[in-house]
Amino acid sequence: MKARHYLMCNSRSARFYGQHDGQHYCPVILKVLKKTYPNLSVSVRAMNVLNDFVCKVGNKLTEEANLLWHKSGRKTLTACDFAFASDLLLPGEL
Repeated sequence: MKARHYLMCNSRSARFYGQHDGQHYCPVILKVLKKTYPNLSVSVRAMNVLNDFVCKVGNKLTEEANLLWHKSGRKTLTACDFAFASDLLLPGEL
């Protein structure tokens, strides 16, 4: 099963879509998917799209939290900065 995760995360399409930084959330996405929908499977291409989506949202949250931190003038980046960033970027309640 682990070899399958490795193939999903290191496929050619994953490299084509700009995932050069080594951040792969395929095993985590698959675990959550299997806990939520045990009988559902996902293709390699769909897994790469989901992985790319998670990476992009994480990067945007980090950039927004960094901007909020710089504007606040504090020395420490706190969880509140990430909470405010998620409120700004993601609509609705999580």
